[in-house]
Amino acid sequence: MQKKMFKTTMVMIFIFIILEGSIIFIIDPYQRYRKPFYNKTVYLDGYQLNQGILKNYKYTSLIVGSSMNENTLSKEADSYFEDETFINISVGGNKAKEIEKMIKFAKRKQVNKIILNIDYSYFYPNLEYKINDYLYSDNYLKDYKYLLNVDSFMQVLRIILKPQVNIYNSSFWGDDYKYGKEIILKNYGKNDFKSLKLKYESEKIVEKSKEIYMNTLNKIVEDNPNTKFYIFYPPYSMITYLIESKEEKFYKDLEIKEFVEKNLLEYKNVELYDFQVASEITHNLDNYKDYSHYSPKINSLMLEYMFKDKKYLVTKENYKKYIEDLKEQTNNFKNKLLTN
Repeated sequence: MQKKMFKTTMVMIFIFIILEGSIIFIIDPYQRYRKPFYNKTVYLDGYQLNQGILKNYKYTSLIVGSSMNENTLSKEADSYFEDETFINISVGGNKAKEIEKMIKFAKRKQVNKIILNIDYSYFYPNLEYKINDYLYSDNYLKDYKYLLNVDSFMQVLRIILKPQVNIYNSSFWGDDYKYGKEIILKNYGKNDFKSLKLKYESEKIVEKSKEIYMNTLNKIVEDNPNTKFYIFYPPYSMITYLIESKEEKFYKDLEIKEFVEKNLLEYKNVELYDFQVASEITHNLDNYKDYSHYSPKINSLMLEYMFKDKKYLVTKENYKKYIEDLKEQTNNFKNKLLTN
């Protein structure tokens, strides 16, 4: 009797495994094998979905980065160039290692241009790596990790419930929030901002971050001389700098930034922009939904600044001046805030 129950149980488990794997293979939530045959693409986990986007859709150029670049519209980027098709694969919370993985995967095709934002946190050590490498591999022998995966099955269910997205701007969230000074200042001074403090030895953060930069972003630029990179530091609101300037973190971030900029300026295939000194943006708190995230109109404005006006272009002559300008603006902003 027990032997029969054991056999029955094993058969049921086997059937369940085959059924689960078959459903995931057919629906293919992360588009590892094909575009969705059911003509519906939803935004799931961008870290895993982007390999499917990069594999299955037509593009000549990329918009990539963190939440600071998620609202950059591909069609707007297209409009500044002839015969370019941008696709936005930015993911909120992205770090340098994930970005490196995505760009290397995209380079299976010819990528002409890349619009990339840099967040300070990109190069922090000891942060979680969020990509499942087997999805970015041509080795299908490890696909059991995808096909027999609870997360994959849950994504199948989410496809039924989530709305259709534009695959070229799949992570766009700009219309989901309200923006304004009142929203920003409501909680100002009520939070201890512990999350902004470094979780590792402060005396080592600079050197570790420099090393990560050299092994990721610097290597990407160096290995792709035929790709033009438009790289920018995004305009967080001045509240961000005001808060962080109370911590040693602010000055260590600027030290890392100076190192990164100095190195990027050595490459002919890089145009570098520093929108953190764009006071017409950062001082106007009505542009923001929180301390750092701006509305889509700022993403549009940055495209105009980069591709039309060349505004806030960083050079070997001015990059240190911009950093000092940011320090000065931060020191002066508190008084401005109190008088408004």
